[in-house]
Amino acid sequence: MWMVQDQEMGTLDGSGCWKNGFMINIGSGDVLQAEAWGLFYGIQLTLDMQISNLEVESGSAVLINLLQNYDSEYHPLGTIVTNCRSMLQHFASVHVKHVHRERNMVANLLAKNSTLNAQGICYLYEPPAIVTEALLDDIVGVARCRSFRTSSTG
Repeated sequence: MWMVQDQEMGTLDGSGCWKNGFMINIGSGDVLQAEAWGLFYGIQLTLDMQISNLEVESGSAVLINLLQNYDSEYHPLGTIVTNCRSMLQHFASVHVKHVHRERNMVANLLAKNSTLNAQGICYLYEPPAIVTEALLDDIVGVARCRSFRTSSTG
């Protein structure tokens, strides 16, 4: 069985059914720290579920690079990344890939909503209502346009 694990999201089986999930509020920190801790707890969750094949999708190309680069020990997040790398060795098969946040809206929505929770981890045994539509879109691969703010000059 393949499980897909996204930071701040959790696990889906090969047919796209929700198996388990989580949101984590790490308190203060930057996006890369949040992604790294999300990866750590996501891998830990799938290990606890005794999953053998894992596909990790992350919206952070930097985190994926750190995970695949064995010279990351001197990076400020080197310890977390090394622990993630070590846990990944327990799976029979692992595929790690970068996906843009527009193709991963469930993780994006859960990450935004995690700041409304107390600091710590919140396990989700059912998908929360706020992600139902995005979950279906992510399963079929619906992409959204990226919105950004432009600054006006003069």
